[in-house]
Amino acid sequence: MAVATGNTVLLGLAPELEFGVPDSGATFEYLKPILPLTVGINRSVSPGGEVNQSGYAEKGVPGPINGVFDIGARMSSATLLMYLEHIFRSCVKSEPETDVFKYVFSPDVDGVDTSFAGVFALPPIDQHQIYGVKLNQLSMQIGNNTAIPVRLSGYVAHGTRVGAAVADAGNTGTYPYAPQIRGLVDPSIAATKSIFVKITKVAGADYEFKVSVADSDGDPVPAYGGTAMDIATDPTTGRGIWQNLTGDADEDLGVWAENRDPLEIIFPGDATDLAGLAVDDVWEFPLTWTLPTATYLGGQRYTSAHQINYVRPITDPASAWSEFRTLTSTITIPWPLTVDQGSGSRYVYGLERDGLFAPTLQLTRKHTDRDFVAFLEQHAQFEMETHFLGQQLEGGPNRESIVFKWGQVSVASLARPAQNDRAITETITLAGETNDAGDAPLTVEVITDRDWTPATPQA
Repeated sequence: MAVATGNTVLLGLAPELEFGVPDSGATFEYLKPILPLTVGINRSVSPGGEVNQSGYAEKGVPGPINGVFDIGARMSSATLLMYLEHIFRSCVKSEPETDVFKYVFSPDVDGVDTSFAGVFALPPIDQHQIYGVKLNQLSMQIGNNTAIPVRLSGYVAHGTRVGAAVADAGNTGTYPYAPQIRGLVDPSIAATKSIFVKITKVAGADYEFKVSVADSDGDPVPAYGGTAMDIATDPTTGRGIWQNLTGDADEDLGVWAENRDPLEIIFPGDATDLAGLAVDDVWEFPLTWTLPTATYLGGQRYTSAHQINYVRPITDPASAWSEFRTLTSTITIPWPLTVDQGSGSRYVYGLERDGLFAPTLQLTRKHTDRDFVAFLEQHAQFEMETHFLGQQLEGGPNRESIVFKWGQVSVASLARPAQNDRAITETITLAGETNDAGDAPLTVEVITDRDWTPATPQA
């Protein structure tokens, strides 16, 4: 019997066109996950509340569908760019020397609002396309020269087991995207089948399509026997929106009744994009599909050997930095998300980034001075920098690096118990805060030889 194991997990993500809508032209960034890992759509059952004269429990009702995303990823300059911009919502790119790139991430409440779609598989048992992935926290646990797992934690809004659209070789349109499908497929439809979608009418801004369920090899030719459906668009923006999918006999292709888990389709893009559709353009959505072959991002991994810590009081003019060592440290960068979920769907239909950007740094060190005790006693804000310095790039002077610049921090808690006759260890929790000028508590600077394109518009 085949068994899914953690040693072959596949995960790749790419930016979406808009929340919950994949970009068929985007390239997945594949991560080598650091276990444990939890990714997927979690279905629940809510109590029905009814009783009957038998005294036995009644069947419940399908409850909310909540997707979870929690993985560990390698700490390297190349792998974290997309996720740092996602949390901070802002990135400025520069090229300090040829083929060496610097990215500065600063929190911006009005910055870019990105989300991700991707592929997630637990071979050989299960595989999914996942949509509407958003993170509410990045955290790094730095131990004694051990691999540093960067925990990426958040939500998955939707997904499907149906494969991505495959355009027919005879398509003549110039539509820049491909239609997308989400949701469950009626279990009576054999896994050997495919869902075929065909454009049947293009008249100005009036677009129609038909759907057929047929053998994946296209033999016999799909019948397209059902009623033509209008491509649904938002009346204000003109962009494609999700709509229910029906088949050759106008039957629902998803799972309805109490489940209310429809199979839906969207033609992404605006009116200009949709104008590229052509009559007889066809896309096939296979119910059984081959996983892509991953090409993983590289980049040297950092450990505590690469870590250098600096601290100084906030003065004018600025004073010199003091270097100090740590035994362990944990950097946590949260920016919460609020789930929108209720009428019209069991799925999450929005993830709003709200709450406070409140990064923290917890560290342990030998109790060798009273510096942090003094900061706590004085309730004083101070500056810190946490550097991870790696190999030279292009022969120098720049090194591959990640630098956490804490503009204003204060001591939230400090403990230094004398537990035995050995050296006393200090455990300090630092809170990143703003000041009267409203400055950001934390920015992150990354230097790498990876030429990556941020979603943030560049000057």
